[in-house]
Amino acid sequence: MGVITKGKTPLELERLIKLMRGATRRGIAFLTRAQESDGHFTDFRTGIGPSDEWITGHFCWVTSHVGELKDSRLIALRFLSQRRRQIAAWGFNADVEADCDSTSQIILALRANGLGVSRVSIPWLLSHQASGGGFSTYRFHQDAPFNSWSLPHHETTLDAWAALKVLGRSPQAVSQAYAWLKAEATRGVLSAFWWDNPAYMLWSQKKLNFCRPEARVASYRVIGSGEERIPHLTLLLDGLEYTQKQARTQIRNAIAVILEGQEKDGSWECEPCMRVSRRRPFVLSLNDGPLLAGESRIFSTAHCVATLVAYEEKFSSLAK
Repeated sequence: MGVITKGKTPLELERLIKLMRGATRRGIAFLTRAQESDGHFTDFRTGIGPSDEWITGHFCWVTSHVGELKDSRLIALRFLSQRRRQIAAWGFNADVEADCDSTSQIILALRANGLGVSRVSIPWLLSHQASGGGFSTYRFHQDAPFNSWSLPHHETTLDAWAALKVLGRSPQAVSQAYAWLKAEATRGVLSAFWWDNPAYMLWSQKKLNFCRPEARVASYRVIGSGEERIPHLTLLLDGLEYTQKQARTQIRNAIAVILEGQEKDGSWECEPCMRVSRRRPFVLSLNDGPLLAGESRIFSTAHCVATLVAYEEKFSSLAK
């Protein structure tokens, strides 16, 4: 891969584009094979079973710009419309209650794919907002002990903030959520409760345009420290600007690692990244709980395909 990462001529860039297209094609084929007949995906096996609702929505949201996966997304979104609870919300899977993270991301997926969202979702989302402006994954129930799952989380608030924005509703709640996020951010960077830090949170900030410049700077810094695990590397790479010479070198080196990491079946292995945070009473404790890998490789492969497609478009414009 040395020619790819160090080359500067149009021929070498064209070769890189060709390799990226091949990897993308194999990744898409893997995802298509992995999709169940009713449209859903499964990944991240937990004590309550793997996710099927959240991961299916996440796939549709992440790959919304990948034209070759349009049919897969339409089938997946049809599955989600059938799985929607009466409250117009979704959860990790059908065996657990609906949560704010999953519902927000599925709303974003629906809108990104040109589909409508029930207005019933709006008051349900707002019921998760605390007085300070942040959103919790699960609502506080009077008959259940108060715990960290019912406290505001950065990634949950960011998703809910973005979902309410695209719905064009509740401007006051949107403003309060934004103010809470700004106050919580450290030099413009948030911290995740449900994810290994910092890759997922930086990806989310870049995608949802919250303190994007600061998230890009932090992503470059982490990539420069030698982060080469997938999906962490892909999450850090996504949404960067291919401008300065040093940044271009980092990006092309990272893409080379991604290309080399693809499995024979077209997938990418998923290192542990999702955290099953412990339910601590009255305490929001980060980095406390086991990390899970995406054994089905849907999460990692969807992100790799989405990132390669985005950079292929950037590189193709430069090669002309």
